[in-house]
Amino acid sequence: MRNLLRRSCRPCVLVLLLAVPGAAQLDLPGKGNKPAKGGEIVTPREPKRARGLQLPSGDVDGAVEPAAGATPQPLVVPTPAPREPERASYDSTPGGAARYIFDQLDGEEDPDSTLARGAISSLGALGSEALGASRQALWERDTVGLVTAARVLVRFGAADDRRAVTQRLEDRVPTRAAGPLLATVLAADPVLVTPEYLIGLLDHPTTAMRTAAQRTLVDRVDASYLTLLAVHLSARRAHTRELALDLIAGVEDPSVRLLIASRLGDSSSRVALRAAELLAQLDDEAVATMLLQDVFGPGGFNRERAYGLLALIQREDRRRERLLGEEHVGPLLVALRNPDTEIVSGAAAAALAGLGFRSTAGADSAWLDRDVPHTLVRLASGAVFHPDFSALQPTALSRLGLITGQNFGRNGPAWQTWWSENADGFRARRAFLNVRPEEASLLRVTYTPELGRESSWSLVGAGRGADPAGDRAIYLTPTQCDRLLAVLQRSGVLGSERIPLELADSGVSGRGLEVEIRDQRKRFELAFGATAPWFDEIESFVLDLVQENRWQGFHVPEVSRHDFWLSESSWWEGEASATARGRRLKGHLLARLAATPTRERGADLAELTQIYAQAEVPEPVDFAALLDLLDDEEFFAGRTRSLLDLALICAATTGSPPRPGGATIEPELGRALVDLLAARFHENVRAEAQEVLVASGRDVVRELATAPQSFQRSLAPHGLVRDPEAQDLELLLALLEDPIEEVEVATLQALGEGRVAAARDPIFQRARAGSPAVRAAALRAAGLLGGDEVMNLCILGLAEREQLGVQKAAALALADLADPESAGLLAGLFARGPESHFFEPAREGLRRLGPAAWPELLRQTAAGAQATRREAALLLAEQGVPQACSTLLSLLTQDPDDERIAWELAVLTCVDFREDEGPALAWWSWWDLVVHDDSLAWLRAAAVREGLEAPPEDALQSEGTREGALFLYTMMQLEGPHLVERARRELERLLGVPVETPPTSGQLRGEWLAAVQQEIDESY
Repeated sequence: MRNLLRRSCRPCVLVLLLAVPGAAQLDLPGKGNKPAKGGEIVTPREPKRARGLQLPSGDVDGAVEPAAGATPQPLVVPTPAPREPERASYDSTPGGAARYIFDQLDGEEDPDSTLARGAISSLGALGSEALGASRQALWERDTVGLVTAARVLVRFGAADDRRAVTQRLEDRVPTRAAGPLLATVLAADPVLVTPEYLIGLLDHPTTAMRTAAQRTLVDRVDASYLTLLAVHLSARRAHTRELALDLIAGVEDPSVRLLIASRLGDSSSRVALRAAELLAQLDDEAVATMLLQDVFGPGGFNRERAYGLLALIQREDRRRERLLGEEHVGPLLVALRNPDTEIVSGAAAAALAGLGFRSTAGADSAWLDRDVPHTLVRLASGAVFHPDFSALQPTALSRLGLITGQNFGRNGPAWQTWWSENADGFRARRAFLNVRPEEASLLRVTYTPELGRESSWSLVGAGRGADPAGDRAIYLTPTQCDRLLAVLQRSGVLGSERIPLELADSGVSGRGLEVEIRDQRKRFELAFGATAPWFDEIESFVLDLVQENRWQGFHVPEVSRHDFWLSESSWWEGEASATARGRRLKGHLLARLAATPTRERGADLAELTQIYAQAEVPEPVDFAALLDLLDDEEFFAGRTRSLLDLALICAATTGSPPRPGGATIEPELGRALVDLLAARFHENVRAEAQEVLVASGRDVVRELATAPQSFQRSLAPHGLVRDPEAQDLELLLALLEDPIEEVEVATLQALGEGRVAAARDPIFQRARAGSPAVRAAALRAAGLLGGDEVMNLCILGLAEREQLGVQKAAALALADLADPESAGLLAGLFARGPESHFFEPAREGLRRLGPAAWPELLRQTAAGAQATRREAALLLAEQGVPQACSTLLSLLTQDPDDERIAWELAVLTCVDFREDEGPALAWWSWWDLVVHDDSLAWLRAAAVREGLEAPPEDALQSEGTREGALFLYTMMQLEGPHLVERARRELERLLGVPVETPPTSGQLRGEWLAAVQQEIDESY
């Protein structure tokens, strides 16, 4: 607890130290031991022995001795003059406020913590006392204290202090202090920290400092520094040599490849491998020639040449170029059988694996099937330990996987077990797939549109039998196999020139293709965005075959895909019309759907819907099967709606028009559909059942009016009110007297929607008295019928405080009535606010009244409650009333985050300031410059800004003109959503019909444009 309290108080201590003037610091222990006045530098009694870097200074010159086996180069090497690094002097006097601050940092681990940053400010306020303590802390403190001291000295000290910090960098430092220290010096004085100085740090005694120096140098070195960097290629530390190699590789100069190659024989396998990797990556065409000459020159293979061979192998793999040929097989076989040096035999085996993989199957290459894989498994699996194991293993395993098709990663025991079980009779994979014409039916091609997902399609030749890909297999007839073989040959994927290509990173998205014949296979992977014409050609052909053979997926579950193909392939390969193919596929789908659980029918039902779009595919015989599928469903949702649509299409194909009673489907089938919908889904399908009933014709509608089932009777009024004849009116009046309330309510609703004036008296009678449900339905019907008595009926309904349903129906009836005299009453209901159940009906009623309701709404914007003011202003803005603008501006000023207010302001004013730093202020400024009583003027001004020619004022007023409508039609095709919405609202006002927002997709947008154009043509 004491330590916890001590740590929690540190920030407070630092703040106090910073706040108190230097002359009145707190009395801390050891206050008398302050540094000498004036920042006098006192040398410590026992200075540490200098162990810093000997950095070059002044003019240097000398010659580089080339490494063994490397071509001598006339490089100039600096020979630094030896000097003892100067130790910065510091005040060794203990105690004082500064020492206390440093003591508080002893337990810290992060040099960038809040406490450490605060210490810098506090120390800066202490002046010379802090500088003296910081000079001492440079050598005595650990990570956080050391970094803090350096930061204080470079920030508040003199030039000597900054030099002292750079000298401290040359000595051993804590690992976590290296990066912050170097960054501190760089930020303080980039000129002092030259590339030469940083190159010297590459051989620093601390690993972290070496790494930090290398990272800093990456963008600073050029060819002029190669001489200094070359010195480090002979450094004692392997890490230094490796860092120097990386920096040299980043320089563009002809000597770079020679310098890197000089380390292929490095005693450190890590450095030698890094040299090989850099040579493989180097963008220098002369590298390959140099390596081939060095590796296969006079004399036998040795360790240095083995690493050169690894560089050639990696360069082949990376650049997809053939560097090794048949002429190299002999020397490599000799190296393969080298019993003394594992890296030599291992590198030779890896090279031979690549050569053998590209050779033809008829070539004499017993070594590829036995010696090469055996050597690779032995040397790369850990069966034999050797000094170059970690350097050889990645390349060896990559080539081993290439010729075996296996991938056990670095699991050595798994490789050993596999080889012991498969060595006898093993045949290596090859890039050359020898497929004779008569073997086309043995092909198997797997295409993966998205790697890492279960989305592959396997094209399986007729001679292979059932495939493990299951339902993702596409079985090909002999003719299709011949076509596939021709495409593969034309693309070159069967030849050795098309080397398999697999993505190194399994997490990269891409496409895949694998070709298999007998026990040989080749795989190609392309990252998304990469293109290859040969790959694209095969991909297109595969997708065409998948589409051509999609019928194979529509077998019943108890029959395998392969057996289904065997029984059907001869028919599908024959000549048949598109209609015949569609009908056969439809039959398979109906059978498959019947045998599939309802929750799994989605994909097959989508296929059936697509097939049914062909005019001649639906047949009367399908109806019974579709009815059974509907009967299987438990809920009426999207899938059930699709089945109903298909059944209606089928019912429309039965019989021949004209049908009795104006029916558009066969009446008998329509009645069967209605009965099934009523029995299975009841109230959930009322609208759909009414749709089917009307399509079935008037005779079926009349029949249902007297049906024994109440639900069926409740459907009949919807059809009877359409151009009712005397007989239909009698049935409607009879249904009003039905003892089942559900039927009576449905009849009232239909009478209102049909505006059947003959039923006015019974409707009004029920609006005054009856059950709540009947009164509510009667009030809605009365509102739709209209008349002088409706207002009084609504007032009576609104007074029914205990009957919420009746009240809401009365409010809705007022909205339906759209009587200007109801504006005050609706405004009163509207004023109750959005939380009231009257609000939405009242809002809709006021909207329908249009200009007749504007005075009431304007009064509410001026004197209503805040929520009411807001809603009234929004409703006015939606109708383009300019007087709403000032209210909206006031509301946005009060609440700048109100997105709906901002949107309506943008639409109404036709200027969009929503992305401005202060939207309300921007709109107020705009308001001061425009007329306030003409929102159409704002619209026309916006059109001019968009480069459109605005029509005359009268073209947009009242019912407008064709010119005005076409102008709005053009505006709706602009980019700004606020302008599109304003134009849509104005066009809707002119045409008097709903106008949808234009879709963004091509086909839907084209259909929308045509529909709006037609509506304008019909209106003007």
